[in-house]
Amino acid sequence: MGKLVVGILVFLVVAGAGYWAAASGTFGQNIDPLRLFPYEKRVSSCERVLSERLRAPSTYHRVDVSEIHNGDPLATVDDLVKDGLRGAALDNIRDWMKGSSRDSAKPAVYEYLIHYDAANGFGAPVRGIAACTYVSLFGQQAPTSDLLDNVFVDGITSLDWTLESVKAQAAS
Repeated sequence: MGKLVVGILVFLVVAGAGYWAAASGTFGQNIDPLRLFPYEKRVSSCERVLSERLRAPSTYHRVDVSEIHNGDPLATVDDLVKDGLRGAALDNIRDWMKGSSRDSAKPAVYEYLIHYDAANGFGAPVRGIAACTYVSLFGQQAPTSDLLDNVFVDGITSLDWTLESVKAQAAS
């Protein structure tokens, strides 16, 4: 009885994958499933960081996402600095790269432009664009993690943005 249930489950998974591939027009193409589904998880991580910065996070609505880089290997942390990224997370990534062996996967960089609508402080809807850089420490084939210290929105992580906001309020 147990083998029958397992057999039916395997059949359903294979049939579902075949139907999905045929319906999405990807049948017969070499598609890496590890790279297909994490896209939405990476963009969701970017949106989570972005929404923390909005005056009215509940009004956030994604309009469009443009992918700029899809898992380009990171040679040095200086490449991220050249792109305008800043904050303590860069030191963490630099330390990670120094400590990892040559055989391990190089960190991968994913960059997106997120076009969104959200209400401003007066409740008026405003369209915005946010640049998001997602750094996967374990390379392209790694599963997407939810560590927000590797997500930079407009050049800065959530933690560093919060620290800068507190410092700015204390100074005023």
